[in-house]
Amino acid sequence: MTALGTLSIHLDGAPCRVGCAFCYLGARTRESARDRPDQLHLPVVAEALGRLRYDELAMAVSATLAEAAPRLRALLAAARAPVAVTTTPQLARRAPELFHGVARLNLSIDSHKGVVEPAGVEALAASLRAAHPALEIVLLATLDTPAFAARLVDDGLLARLVALPSVDKVAL
Repeated sequence: MTALGTLSIHLDGAPCRVGCAFCYLGARTRESARDRPDQLHLPVVAEALGRLRYDELAMAVSATLAEAAPRLRALLAAARAPVAVTTTPQLARRAPELFHGVARLNLSIDSHKGVVEPAGVEALAASLRAAHPALEIVLLATLDTPAFAARLVDDGLLARLVALPSVDKVAL
C-alpha cells in the first residue's frame, strides 16, 4: 500500500477558538464540524494511526491546553510517523512540555496573534529548543493584512525573524 502523505487533524475537533478571519478552521460552526470534541473518538483515531501508512501526522491546536493535552499525548503515542504541531506562540509558551515527542512545531505568526516581536519569538524558541533539542521550530508567517505584510517586508520583520538563531525555518 502506498503511503498517504500527511494526515492532518485539527486536534480541537471544533471551530478554532482563535478565529482568524483568513482561516477556515475559525469559520466552521459547531453544527457543521463533523469532528466535534464529543465526536472525536480517540480510540478509533489511534487505531487508524497504527494501521495506516503515512509520512507525517500534522495536528493543529487552538484549544485550551487542558483540553488539548490528553488528545495530543494519545495521538503522539499512536503515531507511526513524525508528528508536526501547529499552534500559536501563546499556547506554546503556556505548556512547552506538551511538545515532547513532536518532530516539528509550527508557530503561527500573524496580526491576529498579538504583537510580534523577534526578541519574544526568539526567547520562546530558545526555551523550547532547550527543553526539546531535536524539535524543529518553524514560523508560519501569514500575510493576513496589508499592514502586517508591510511590516514583514517593508519594515524588515521577516528578515529579523529569519535571522533568529533558535528558529529553523520561516514560511510565508
